[in-house]
Amino acid sequence: MNYHTPQFSINNLSDQVLFATFYGLSRTDEELIYFDKQKGDVLKYVQGFFCSLIEDQSIVRKNLADKIINDEPSDFVDENRYILIDRLKLPDFLNEYKKQTGGKEPFCSFVDDFSTQVLKEFSYYDNLTIDDIANSVHIQEKFHDFFKKKYQNRFLELREDYSVIFHNTQEALAVNWIKKNI
Repeated sequence: MNYHTPQFSINNLSDQVLFATFYGLSRTDEELIYFDKQKGDVLKYVQGFFCSLIEDQSIVRKNLADKIINDEPSDFVDENRYILIDRLKLPDFLNEYKKQTGGKEPFCSFVDDFSTQVLKEFSYYDNLTIDDIANSVHIQEKFHDFFKKKYQNRFLELREDYSVIFHNTQEALAVNWIKKNI
C-alpha cells in the first residue's frame, strides 16, 4: 500500500470528521488544523505534536501532556500527507447557509441582516468589507446570538429549522472542502 493512499472514502466519513473539518475551516490564524489525507482524521498541531480532534479528548490531552513532559521529538508535518485546512471566508459560509435555507424565511433574509450587523460591529476598521472577514468560531457565535436576539419572540418556533440549516451548512462546506483538497 502506498504510504499516502487514503484509507477512507468521502462516503464513509463520520459526522465527527465533518464537524472537525468545519472546525478547521473556522480556525484562527494561530491555530494549525490539518486533515490527514491517509486516515481521514482531523488533527490540531499543538506545541509540535498532532492531536486528533476525533478521538476521546481526555486521552488525547493526556498523551499530549506525556509527550511534552517527556520531551519527545516533535511530529513531522509531511505536507504530502497532512494538508492545512484553509480558513473559510464569511461570504462563503453565508452563501452556503443561504443555499441551505432553500429560500425559506426568515432564514434566507437573515443572511443579509447578519452581514449588515457584523460590519457594524467592526466599523472601527476603515474600508472593511464582508469579504475581509473570516468565518471564525467567534463570528459563528455572533451569528447564533444575533439570530436569537432578532427572533427572540419566535425562537422556539424557529429553533429546529435553524439547527438543521446550520448543520447542513457545516456538513456541505466540510464535504466540499474535502472533495476539493483531498
